[in-house]
Amino acid sequence: MVIKLGNKIRSAAHGLMIGAGVLLASGTQASADTDISGKKVVFVPIAMGISLTEGWARRMREHADMHGYTIAEDIVKECGEGSGKSGKVSIVPGQLTAADSVIMNEAAFKVFEAHKEIEVVSNQASDWEPEKARQITATVLQQHPDLCAVFGHWDVHTMGAGNAVKDAGLADSVLVYATGGGDDVACKAVEDNVLDRVWSYDADGQGRDAGTMVDLLLQGASGADGAMMSVESPMKIIKGGDAYDPGLCWKM
Repeated sequence: MVIKLGNKIRSAAHGLMIGAGVLLASGTQASADTDISGKKVVFVPIAMGISLTEGWARRMREHADMHGYTIAEDIVKECGEGSGKSGKVSIVPGQLTAADSVIMNEAAFKVFEAHKEIEVVSNQASDWEPEKARQITATVLQQHPDLCAVFGHWDVHTMGAGNAVKDAGLADSVLVYATGGGDDVACKAVEDNVLDRVWSYDADGQGRDAGTMVDLLLQGASGADGAMMSVESPMKIIKGGDAYDPGLCWKM
């Protein structure tokens, strides 16, 4: 993720990502003074009523484009040509017009359009409510008992969809995918077979990395000739089965 440095911090709480170290966009290492006493930080979160902000989603798309990963290609692998499955997918956005849902749907449909065997049979928003996601998914399963996968745009409300799959006795045949911040609630859902795979942004690590960037800014770190500073961290994929690793989740 990228932060521009200038006379102001133009954006805060955009879920910073960090790798092995902090690098300038030009590739040179940041330098800074060590005296940060007496300085203040104003934290301005961008609220959406959920744990994932619009800025996070926007930066996730940029990160995906840069590193070449996508949440949709795995669905094609599991449900598409050669899988022996129906290819039917149900998408459960939070809100159809919310920035993160728009971005994730845009990316997913771009992949699906290249694989005509994939059929999106439902794309209904749950308003981020688990119970509504459960009801939507229960109805979809009645209409399409051969459904292959459910893709939810946030792990908490997607758990409602996962419970509908379990209630229908289809947990062994319908995969439930979600994105989220990666706390231990997500791991518990994977352990309970409510979710099959969670693409974690690692919100805990991002918060730590935001603090690191603030420290650097307060110490006077800047990019050469106005270049941007960037820090990044990879996504974590939390999967059920033999590959399950509870250490991928963090606790509140």
